[in-house]
Amino acid sequence: MASKFRLDEHSIHDTLTDGGNDLGVDAIYINRLAEQPEIHVIQSKHHTSERKAANPFKASDLKKFRDFLRVLKDREADLEKLSNPVLQEKILEIRELLQHHFPLLKVWCISNGNRCVPHEYELFENEIAKFDAQLEEFHLSEFYNFCILARSKRTDHAFHARGGEVVEFSSGAVKGVLGLISAEQLFNLILDITDPTSLDYGIFDLNIRGFLGSDNQINKQIYRSAVSEQNSRFWCLNNGITMTCSRFELRRLAETPKVGAKNLCIVNGAQTCGAIFQAINDFSLEWSRFKDLAVSFRLYETLDPQFVEDIAISSNSQNRVNSRDLKANHSHQLALEEELEKRGIRYLRKRGITEDYSNFVDTEGEDIFSNTSIDALKVGQIWLSYSLKQPERAKRDSDAIFESLYEPIFGSIEITELQFAIQLYWIIMYRRAVVEDEIRIRGSRAVGRDFITYGVFHVLYACRLIVLRDSKKRLNKDALVDEAIELVDNVVREAGNPAYYTFFRRPRTAELIEDYGKTPTLFDYLD
Repeated sequence: MASKFRLDEHSIHDTLTDGGNDLGVDAIYINRLAEQPEIHVIQSKHHTSERKAANPFKASDLKKFRDFLRVLKDREADLEKLSNPVLQEKILEIRELLQHHFPLLKVWCISNGNRCVPHEYELFENEIAKFDAQLEEFHLSEFYNFCILARSKRTDHAFHARGGEVVEFSSGAVKGVLGLISAEQLFNLILDITDPTSLDYGIFDLNIRGFLGSDNQINKQIYRSAVSEQNSRFWCLNNGITMTCSRFELRRLAETPKVGAKNLCIVNGAQTCGAIFQAINDFSLEWSRFKDLAVSFRLYETLDPQFVEDIAISSNSQNRVNSRDLKANHSHQLALEEELEKRGIRYLRKRGITEDYSNFVDTEGEDIFSNTSIDALKVGQIWLSYSLKQPERAKRDSDAIFESLYEPIFGSIEITELQFAIQLYWIIMYRRAVVEDEIRIRGSRAVGRDFITYGVFHVLYACRLIVLRDSKKRLNKDALVDEAIELVDNVVREAGNPAYYTFFRRPRTAELIEDYGKTPTLFDYLD
C-alpha cells in the first residue's frame, strides 16, 4: 500500500477491513480524485513457505470478491449481519460515491506467491465486469520489481543531446543549456545502475514529488503518447524535464553534443521520466519503437538552493500538480522539518516517502513513537483538529490543508504544542489499533467504543477541550486520551450510535463534543 498507492502508515490502517465478516476483502482504498475517484478493493494471501508460494492464487478466493460486489450493489442487504463494522462504513462510503460520481472500481489479488491460473482469471474477469469492476493482480514478481527500490550513488551523469543542436546560455550567476534528449539516452540517464530494470529514485531527490505510478491519470496519458505511432511529436506535446546541477560541461566535438553534469537532479519531469521508463521496459527495450521519441530538456547550473526551489515550483505549477507538492520546500515545511528533528521526530514533507513505525514501543505515552516519523499531511490534520478545532475538516477537506488552509495551519504552529498534540495522536492511534484487533478477534458486537476507527481526530479535539478546562491533565497523556475517548463515546451513544462515516464528517459533531465537555463531572466537583 505504501509503494503502490503512496499511503502512510495511518492511512494504510484506515483501509483495513480484514477480520470476521469481511466478505473476503482485506482492505479498501478510496482515492477521491477530482477527475475520477478510484476504489481499490484488495484481497491478499501471505504464504509462509516456498512450497505454498509456488501455488497459483486460488479461484475459490477470487469468488469471494463476487459476494462483496453483490452486497455492495444490493442496497437492501443487511450490512450488520453480512459485514464487520469497518467494512460496513466502507460500503456506505462507496455507495455514496457510486451515487454521485462514476468512480473506477478495481479489485486486486495480492500475494507473495504466483499469479492466478490464466483461464480462471479470464473467467472471473469477465464475471466481475458485469459489476463495472476491473480485476488486477500483484504478486511476488511485482513486489520484487516495484517495492524493493535500490538506489544508485551516481554523482556524475552524462548524456548525448538529440539532433546535433543545443542552445547554451548564461545570465548572471546562472548557466544553462536547452535541447532534446532521445528516449534511449533518457532511459540510460534515469536507470538504477545497480538494477537496470529500476528507476534511480535518487535522481529525483530535489523534485517536489516522486514518480506517482502508472495508475495516475496523467501518467497514463504520458504512457499512451510515448508508445503511440505518433510519438515523434512527443516533445511538442510534453513540457519536458527540468534539471539542475552544481556544474555542467558541454562538448560539441561529436555529431551529437555531449553534456556532462555533476550532482544532477531532475526537479521537474518525474512523471514523464517514470512513464517513459515503464513504456520502454514494457516493450522489452524495443528501441526501434522509440527511435523517434525525444523529450525537451532544460539544464541549469547553480549552487543556490533557493533558486533550485524556485525552479522546481515554477516549472511544476504549469502541470496538474498536487498542492502539497508545491509546498514541499516552503519555508514553513523546512522549519518544521528542522524543529521536529531536534525533538527526535522525522518530518516527511514530500509525498512518496512513507512513515516509519519500526521503533514503536508502548511506553505509557511518553515516547510511544520515539525517534520515528510523521507525514506533513498528518501534521496538518493534527493541528487543524487540535489547535484550530475543526476535526471534521481534517478528513473531509484534507485537500484544502495545502491550499486555502495552508497558512492558517502551518503559519500558526507552535512547535512545543504540536509535539504534545503529535504524542496524543500517537496514543490515540495505539488505542485504535487495540480496538481494531479486538474487533477482528471477538467481533464488533463484543467490542465497545469501535467509533475510534473513524473518530481519531475528534478524540484529539476532545483532548484539547479537556486541557483548556484543566491544564494539569497535560501531565498524564494516557489518562487524558482515555478521558477524551470516554467523552466522545458518550456523545456517540447520545446521538443513537449513528453511521460513523457521516457522523464524524459533520461540523455539528464537534459542537456536540464541546457542549458535552462543558458539563461538569464528579471528578470536577472533587477537584
